[in-house]
Amino acid sequence: MSEFKNLAYQYNRGTLQVLKRSKIAARMQGGKNEARYINLDYRLGDSTQVVKALTLVTAVALKVGVENVFAMRRNGLLSFQFPLPDELTKTYTLADIEPGNIGVGDRGQVEFLHQDAWQVSPAVNPQTCVLGGSGSGKSNTFMVVLLTLMQLRKPDTLRFFLSDTKAVLFDLDHLAYLAAPIARSEEDQSEMIKQVEFLVKQRANERANGRRDFSDSLIVLGIDESMSLKMADQKRLAYIASQGRDLYIWLVIGAQYPNKFLKPVYNFLGNRLTGKVADGESYQAGRVAQLNLDSLLGKGDFVKISKHNPQRFQVPLVVPGDFRELERSSEVPAAVTVEAGPIVELPEHKKEIIQPYRSTGGRPQTIVLEPEPYVAYLAYEQYGHEIPLKMAIKHFGLTEKYGHKARFAHKKYQDFARITNNTLRLIGDRKGFLR
Repeated sequence: MSEFKNLAYQYNRGTLQVLKRSKIAARMQGGKNEARYINLDYRLGDSTQVVKALTLVTAVALKVGVENVFAMRRNGLLSFQFPLPDELTKTYTLADIEPGNIGVGDRGQVEFLHQDAWQVSPAVNPQTCVLGGSGSGKSNTFMVVLLTLMQLRKPDTLRFFLSDTKAVLFDLDHLAYLAAPIARSEEDQSEMIKQVEFLVKQRANERANGRRDFSDSLIVLGIDESMSLKMADQKRLAYIASQGRDLYIWLVIGAQYPNKFLKPVYNFLGNRLTGKVADGESYQAGRVAQLNLDSLLGKGDFVKISKHNPQRFQVPLVVPGDFRELERSSEVPAAVTVEAGPIVELPEHKKEIIQPYRSTGGRPQTIVLEPEPYVAYLAYEQYGHEIPLKMAIKHFGLTEKYGHKARFAHKKYQDFARITNNTLRLIGDRKGFLR
């Protein structure tokens, strides 16, 4: 214990000297040794100087003689965290962690998701991103998340769609939780994303028909490495993330460069677990909480990011014994296929969309529309009889020329067309155009 006290005294003295030279008044409120670092909390005399104090981490590290210092603000205090020598650090395995938790932090064990995520209508965002560079422990953390979900659920209430283009998830083959074989090529990965997208639309239709509770059949799409995702797949993931939350279709995505390979979907991933990063773009993941993520220690040293109350924690190491007791299936699950919808007969003649009169008068313009029958059916099932024109542009291939860029977009739009035997009506107004 004396070793920790000596280190804490040394680190506190150096920190106060740096703050004093920067004309920042502060006093230490307490300290605690964690698995791999010593945490010292400070209360500033002037809370408006917190941003300035956060920028002094490099000066503090040089002053006390350590490689780096991690800093964050929480609960009205400023925390400086100093790495421990290797001989004083601790490691954990899943056997040391209670079910439902993913690591050990300075305030006890850290939950993967707050209990509100398991309600009929989740009050927290369960869509998860595991971010980290090489050596951060990202793949181990990704596996811990999957195993944590398996601790909480049985195969009859949890199904996984897993993508493993890096070929590291062989311990999960023949798992009873698998809804489909693990995808190990980019083509299989794309097909799997399409399958889950279809399931989101299917559940949305079930909800429209009266079903409200999907909590007894959780579906999780897990992708350990997102660098191979095509833009079309990223957009599908964004749709899944935004619409699947209340439908109990959740994402767990691992990424090294979220700003490059997860642009459309990243903002929908509310549960962000971030390890050590080394490049500027990934560093922006912590900009809202003003975290210097490049100063984390790697090898499972992670932060659960939130704007006002981030949690730093050590992720347990996954060992072979963690897979032995998992329920296995004697049969390989069949690939899930997207079933075709009912046949929708379209009139033989082409349908026309009549554009409204220009404000200056003149003849109305028309565009010829030939929707693909099944696409029209899906749009009808998902959106009902009325959808904004912008959505019609997306589903039926109309050009922007006739969309929100038209000069007469401010006009009140009437019935444009009746498609699929007059069952689907495309109606829009100014508000619809700008959605």
